[in-house]
Amino acid sequence: NSTYCRRAIDWNLGFTISDADLQSTSSNDERWFGEQAFLAFDWCYSYMTAAERLTLITRWNGYNETLRLKQWGGPSMFANNYHWGYLRNELAWAITSHGENASANTFFQDALVTRWQNNFVPYGTTGAGVGGDRGAS
Repeated sequence: NSTYCRRAIDWNLGFTISDADLQSTSSNDERWFGEQAFLAFDWCYSYMTAAERLTLITRWNGYNETLRLKQWGGPSMFANNYHWGYLRNELAWAITSHGENASANTFFQDALVTRWQNNFVPYGTTGAGVGGDRGAS
């Protein structure tokens, strides 16, 4: 529906994360609203102009890249809620924007290899994190 998509697109274009939030230790706004922004981008893709798509790709690449490089919620913090929010958003954004986003593969690699395969799987599936407290000694 073009009317509903225009509302979603306008919300997405109007939503920004402040520099102060991005420069702090972590970002709740990116974790909380990234998923909605990516869904709106995907579901309403055909209703956006090329300029609107470019604006959103540039914006969300910047947000995801900034947070990907933060220590808090980073790959080694696999038991942290920021870690999982960032992993979800990196993966969702990579899937959503794949095909026209040169940074999509960076986000795929960080989410699926760095965060999941290299850090969580050894800890959460075979290490101390198995089954929550059951793996603790």
